[in-house]
Amino acid sequence: MSAPAPAACSECGAPLPAGASAESSCPRCLLSLGLSGAAAPASTAAPRRFGRYELVAPVGRGAMGVVWRARDPSLDRHVALKLIAAGQFADEEEVANFRREARATAQLSHPNAVPVFEVGDHDGQPYFTMELVEGQSMAELVRGAPLPPERAAHYVRLIADAMHAAHALGIVHRDLKPSNVLVDKLDRPRVTDFGLAHRVAVDASLPAGGGAVGTPSYMPPEQAAGRKADPRSDVYGLGAILYELLTGRPPFRADSAIDTIRQVMDAEPAPPRLLNRKVPKDLETLCLKCLAKEPARRYQSAAELGDDLGRFLAGEPIRARPVSRAARLGRWARRKPALASLVALLTALLGLMAVASVLARNDTVQANAFAARGVASSLLLRMREWSDRLRAAAADPALVAAARASDRPALERWVAALRAEDNLPNDTVFLLDPDARGIARSPRSDRYLDFDYGPRDYFRGTLLHTCTSPPPTRAG
Repeated sequence: MSAPAPAACSECGAPLPAGASAESSCPRCLLSLGLSGAAAPASTAAPRRFGRYELVAPVGRGAMGVVWRARDPSLDRHVALKLIAAGQFADEEEVANFRREARATAQLSHPNAVPVFEVGDHDGQPYFTMELVEGQSMAELVRGAPLPPERAAHYVRLIADAMHAAHALGIVHRDLKPSNVLVDKLDRPRVTDFGLAHRVAVDASLPAGGGAVGTPSYMPPEQAAGRKADPRSDVYGLGAILYELLTGRPPFRADSAIDTIRQVMDAEPAPPRLLNRKVPKDLETLCLKCLAKEPARRYQSAAELGDDLGRFLAGEPIRARPVSRAARLGRWARRKPALASLVALLTALLGLMAVASVLARNDTVQANAFAARGVASSLLLRMREWSDRLRAAAADPALVAAARASDRPALERWVAALRAEDNLPNDTVFLLDPDARGIARSPRSDRYLDFDYGPRDYFRGTLLHTCTSPPPTRAG
């Protein structure tokens, strides 16, 4: 009696381990299907298998792997099965990182974290299974529209409690962001994707430097600089999540990852109340404390943050205090010591010159002051003229009609005609819609269209000085 033929992959024909069913697929084909987003066969066909699991459909990708919706026949339940993204081509470091994620997630038992059911290998392919959370990610929940402040604070308080439990085990997530938090059908936030997590006390093999890890818009400055993260780095991530829930956008976002990292390192985030007037002052103070550049100025633990969020939700005074202008200036000077020293030196020199001038020639000082007032008055008059010109231009019926019709060629002709009059202080004219998106520009360039100009100083100034009912477009 001849031995039965070994099972082969249903996709590529590669041999499968002994005991595999005839309808199974090899790990390489499963990864390819998961990364491409292809669905599993219809219920009328035999399901693909990975070990004992029946694969239903790929549901997403994380920092280290691809996640499948799978059915565990032995327990008759659906799970999320995660495979390492590089498959058989993964090197030792990638496999070690994948196993580190599995260990970190498996050790954390908290109602606001996604639990791990099983960790193992199949045909040389590492995998682990987790609870399948039915719902949507927090990024999908927000979609650019702020949540009510109390709901946002409630979510982040629960996430902070889960991260405090992780920190108690020595685990730092290092990639907290809305897309890594799932909201289940009971409206509970669930932290997932520990692909960049590391053990603070155990993972001595992880370098303190060597490059930034994480997502630029949400990573703290110490990670952007390649320094080692600690629980206060996750406090920053929690603040970044809260910021996006309150404003509909991350604290920093530029045209490229490099420019975003520069903002993370050097710029201060726009106060949430500037972008959403419904944000309470205390919640803004709490959020900005999380986003402090120096870790020592943040909440020192996720538990401290959760406690202050609890005070806010209970209507009690929070412990965080707003940062004064003098303190902000001092922090800027510490981040830019060379520039701050130069400014201080120039200020001192100007002061000495002013004192010497007063002592030597008071009449000259008075004459200079009179001249300065004249120059300032002239400049103010010109600025008013430019402002009146732009305000009148923005009310042009031709512009209003083109804006309402979203007629980009007509808008571009209009800005070109405005620029041709040559009575404005700059040689570039562009139009922004009320959402700070570019809709026309002269000289014409598609590269600048549809950019988000919301973080720019001039657009914020327009918001502060505009009328109650803004025109359909803004000229700049």
